[in-house]
Order: sequence, then structure tokens, then C-alpha cells
Amino acid sequence: MTVPLTGLFSVAFLGHLKDIEHLTAVTLTLTIFDSLFYGFSFLPMGTTGLTAQATGQEYEEMQQLILLRNGLMALTLGFGILIFQIPLEDLGFHFLHTTPIFGLQFHNFETQAITDKHL
Repeated sequence: MTVPLTGLFSVAFLGHLKDIEHLTAVTLTLTIFDSLFYGFSFLPMGTTGLTAQATGQEYEEMQQLILLRNGLMALTLGFGILIFQIPLEDLGFHFLHTTPIFGLQFHNFETQAITDKHL
């Protein structure tokens, strides 16, 4: 719920500025970040379902294995995103059919979006 609201308020605030570069950078960043964010929504959904089944069967060892497996998967994917942050930017620009002409604004907002999100 908070991810779309963050984008809405950012765009509403920056839409009043004279320079379009800031608005464009924020819009591109939100598009790329939201795609990644929702692309990994399988983690909490899958964890909830499997944990509910293990809890219903009162199988504590399975609950711990699910937590360990999905926690390690989330950490691995998170570190992978941080390590490959620059190539992911380039890939996002490629798929959005734009060039990194907005470089500094895009990178600054992206870094803030990654560090400020409470996943």
C-alpha cells in the first residue's frame, strides 16, 4: 500500500517544478523499482502459505526450514540486487526505451528509494 502512495506523492510534488528532468527521473525510478518490488512478491506469499500449512499440521521443524530457506533466498536476492544495481539501472533504461540522460537525478532518487523502503 505504501509503495504506490510514495510514488503518487513524489510525482504530485515534483509535477509543480519548472524542470521536467526531476519528474522524469522520479517516474523512471518508480517504474523500475516497483517492477522489482512486485516481482519479488512471491516471497511473502509463498512463505505465508507454506508456514500456515506447517502450523496447521503442528510441524515445527518444517516451520523452521521454511523460515531458513525463504530467509536465505530473500537475503541472496537482496544482496544480488545491491551488487547488480548499476546493470539493473541500464537494463531498466533499455526496457523503458530511454537513455540515462537524467543520470544524476535518477541515481540520487534511486539510491534514496532503495535505502528508504521498508520491505
